[in-house]
Amino acid sequence: MKEEYLNRIYIISNEEESALEKFNSGLSSKEYGDILYSLYQKYDLVLNEIYNDLEIYLPSEKIKILKDEKIKWISEKEEKLNIEHSDLEDNLSYIEVNEMLCSLTKERCYELIECIE
Repeated sequence: MKEEYLNRIYIISNEEESALEKFNSGLSSKEYGDILYSLYQKYDLVLNEIYNDLEIYLPSEKIKILKDEKIKWISEKEEKLNIEHSDLEDNLSYIEVNEMLCSLTKERCYELIECIE
């Protein structure tokens, strides 16, 4: 299971690198931001699947801790994004917000994968 999640994240990361190469070769800011958002959604899907699997396999006391951490992580992510959203007047900010969503969510995936035995 652990390897499957790592492979999925690796594939999404490669898509992210490919999108950056396209952006550096002339892809518009809007298109790049849209691609980043779709990649964030892929990371988020994996993240939710990891959470679901952990809830099945972890003991109940660890699940409680995991749920508390999940709530805290979501709050911290939203707080970081609120700071970024305050300046969404140009496409660069749109890119930055979606880059942050990808980065934070991918990082959380890796953290949770470490909980898989």
